Amino acid sequence: MKKKGFTLIELLAVIVILAVIALIITPVVQDIIASAKDAANKRSVEGHVKNVEYAIIDETFNNAKESSYYDCVSGTDTVDALTIPGGDKVTCESYTIVGGSIEKALQCTDNVKNWGKKYDYIKGKGVIAATSDTNMFDYIDFATTNNSSYVVGNSTLTLGQGNYIVYLSYAEALLDTTGGVSNDNLFDLNLSYTNANCNSLDQKGYSVSGDGDLNGVYATLTNNTRVYKCSLNQETTLSYNISGGNNYDPKGVIISAIKVSGNNNFTSVTSGGVGAGSYNGVAGPVLTNGSGQTTYGGRYLANVIPFYFNVTTGEKCDSSAWVANYGLTAETMKTGCLRFFAYMEDNLSYTMILDRDTYIWTAWGASGASALTQLRTDTDSWVNTITPSNYTNVYMNSGIELSYEIKYGDEGYKARLITTSEIAHITGNANFNAYNATSDDWYYLDGLTSVSTGATWQTQIATASEESAYKWLFNYTNGCKNYGCDTTAGVNTGGYWTSDAVSGTYHYSPVWAVTYAGKLESSNGGASRPIGVRPVITVLKSVLQ
Repeated sequence: MKKKGFTLIELLAVIVILAVIALIITPVVQDIIASAKDAANKRSVEGHVKNVEYAIIDETFNNAKESSYYDCVSGTDTVDALTIPGGDKVTCESYTIVGGSIEKALQCTDNVKNWGKKYDYIKGKGVIAATSDTNMFDYIDFATTNNSSYVVGNSTLTLGQGNYIVYLSYAEALLDTTGGVSNDNLFDLNLSYTNANCNSLDQKGYSVSGDGDLNGVYATLTNNTRVYKCSLNQETTLSYNISGGNNYDPKGVIISAIKVSGNNNFTSVTSGGVGAGSYNGVAGPVLTNGSGQTTYGGRYLANVIPFYFNVTTGEKCDSSAWVANYGLTAETMKTGCLRFFAYMEDNLSYTMILDRDTYIWTAWGASGASALTQLRTDTDSWVNTITPSNYTNVYMNSGIELSYEIKYGDEGYKARLITTSEIAHITGNANFNAYNATSDDWYYLDGLTSVSTGATWQTQIATASEESAYKWLFNYTNGCKNYGCDTTAGVNTGGYWTSDAVSGTYHYSPVWAVTYAGKLESSNGGASRPIGVRPVITVLKSVLQ
């Protein structure tokens, strides 16, 4: 009796079927294994965070230390000082500890098992995959090319996929070399790249101060910084090129970048203010309406945000530094840690107004002594503020359309004056139009409240006993206490100038000002209630974080 076996064709068919099944199952199994490893790694990071917190509790009880004793921001010394269980092999590059609890643990890995990737722990969000270049500053090394000039040779910066703010800066001095870059733009520095979409932000006056890691390398940095927003769809190498210059080559170049989280940081933003439109970039570019009148665009905040910002160093500061800088008593402040109120934003920046005037009295447009001249003088040394765009005011006067342009951007201003359209939007006065508003159209900033009760915008609401909702717009003005402000310490200014002339039938136009009475009203800058200068600045959110 013959036994039947598998034919060669049948065996091949079975092998092919098994191979197909293997091709299908293997990636699934590999994904399951990778997912299980990833979940285990994340649990290990969570366990490490709990071990650190338990160690803090143990130290608190056994050694009579406060729970805040180990508080730190991006520090590892306090964690190294704790006794962590020996079985815990996870380490993180930085920790943020508040009240004995870990808010963040970044760049965590197990060096023994060599995970091959790192993780971030964020309180309230758990453990996520870390991005190696998040909030990264990569300062390019220098190369000496000859004895008389120091320039960078073939230096590059490689970034992973994502959205970035990229800074390209001239170094004015390197090591002991003197001299440096001419500010007359005889040469230009440009970003070079592939596989990226980079657009220049209009920040030619943007200033950068030396970083701690650069001490002894750069003496100072010039204001010649180019700022770009870059969207990278894959890993990309950035470099730079220089055109022109002759004997004015820079003494050094820095390329640095900050990764911006989120997916919508580079989309168009629509302004809800007068002359609304869409734009790209930082808050504050101008939008133009049909008459040629321009207004600064951005998202207006429902509630202002106070920020303490050191205009001398270009860094965030705190309320204690502001108080030490005579913030509670000084009449005019224009250096060091100052207080600003942010009223407008986009995804990248805040636009903010100072809490007081930097100068007590000046005529708005007098020859040789004007508000703009004083604004420039008071703020020209400020750093890390974004140069405002040029501004055009168009207004009616005796039936004739007049206009003027303030060349903030062309002349590299560090700050600007607030506009009447911004005041109108902040206060909710949709009826006010700077194009044809006459001096009779003055109004109280709190007028919307009176309108809601059947009165008019010219009905006083805020008083010495009734606080103004917009006190932050006229604090530190003489007599404002009677109109709802909360601070008048040592001031003599009666208000401050906006950037807009008043329409009307006069042989010349006065200018709109925010005054001590909580009003937007026309003014010629009378000496009895002098009108001062109150700067408005735009600063990247990354600087204020």
